[in-house]
Amino acid sequence: MGQFIYFLPGAPGASPESLAAIGLGHVGPVASGRIDRGADGKAGTLVRSNADGAGGRLGFNDLLAWRPEPQRRWWLGFDEAAPPGPDDLLRRTGLVAGLDVTLADGGAWHCPTARMADGTCRLPMRVGLDAEGNDTFNVLDTRRHLWELTTEAWEHAMADAMKAGGEGEGGKMTFGRAVEIAGECVATNYRVGLTEIKALGLLTTANASEVLSVLIDWEGFLEMAKAAGAAEEGGGDPGEGKKNGT
Repeated sequence: MGQFIYFLPGAPGASPESLAAIGLGHVGPVASGRIDRGADGKAGTLVRSNADGAGGRLGFNDLLAWRPEPQRRWWLGFDEAAPPGPDDLLRRTGLVAGLDVTLADGGAWHCPTARMADGTCRLPMRVGLDAEGNDTFNVLDTRRHLWELTTEAWEHAMADAMKAGGEGEGGKMTFGRAVEIAGECVATNYRVGLTEIKALGLLTTANASEVLSVLIDWEGFLEMAKAAGAAEEGGGDPGEGKKNGT
């Protein structure tokens, strides 16, 4: 089983709070130990996820590939010959349903669909009442950021579609931004952040777009739009073909 090891330079220890403060809140339950020499040659703390009950001695390993987090708050270590994959990193609770996308490691990573083709939100929502006694539906705080990213991806896709039809200037999303959003999508169902995703080389120009398409159910939307267009031309019901089994 592949796994990540994290080295925290100069840290006297590790707690859920201290890990979250440096962008490692996704690691989950951990085993940690103080060492005299780590990835930067100095003392610090090693951390390994215990989310799957991983055992064994926790110690620094020169044979692992070590990559610094951009701000060098921590280093990421893993075996390049046997890197962790989707089965190793899958979260055990709180998964968001979607579709499997084959990323650059060849693994099938289950990426979330937050917006259905008809525009409805698929994320968990809290039901309440407004001042007029009407029902309200609000995305849970834990998923609100994902919904904001979904809205951004949807608006970009629609702008590009409008441009293809001769209207507007198209979306303004850079590849870097697409990777950031795709990374957040992957992290929804897996114990990873963008640093781990980049270290594993999971995303490409092609599959990042596929992850975003899954996020907004773009293929489903195109099929729905095509059916609506065909029905309008024929003067029929968009669902008539499906009802008749054709």
